[in-house]
Amino acid sequence: MFPSSNGKSSSLKEKNQKQCDETLWVKVNVEQSGFYKVIYDDELAARIRKAVVKNCLSATDKLGILDDMLALSKACRQPLSFLLLLMSAYREEVDYMVSSKLINVRISSVTWQ
Repeated sequence: MFPSSNGKSSSLKEKNQKQCDETLWVKVNVEQSGFYKVIYDDELAARIRKAVVKNCLSATDKLGILDDMLALSKACRQPLSFLLLLMSAYREEVDYMVSSKLINVRISSVTWQ
C-alpha cells in the first residue's frame, strides 16, 4: 500500500491503473477468447508496446500479443523487426509464463525456416 496525498492508502493496482489510463490503446481478442490472429497498425502497435512496458495488460493478453506477432511474422504478414521491437517492451517482465513464452518466441524467431 502507498500513502496518497489525502492521507488514505491506495494499492499498487490503483497506481498502475492510473498510469495505464493515461495511454489510449485497444487490445483486440481480450484474454485470447477467439481463435484468430490480430494485426495492429503501426500507431496502435506502438501504443500496445507502451501498455506492455507499463504493465497494463494481463499475462494472458501479453502471451497472446507475442503469439500473434510470432505467427504473423512467420507467415510474412508482418516484418520480423516488428516482433523484435515488441519483444524489447518485455524487458522488465516478471511473470513466469510471459517470460517463458518470450524465451520460446526468441528461439522460434531464429530457428524458423
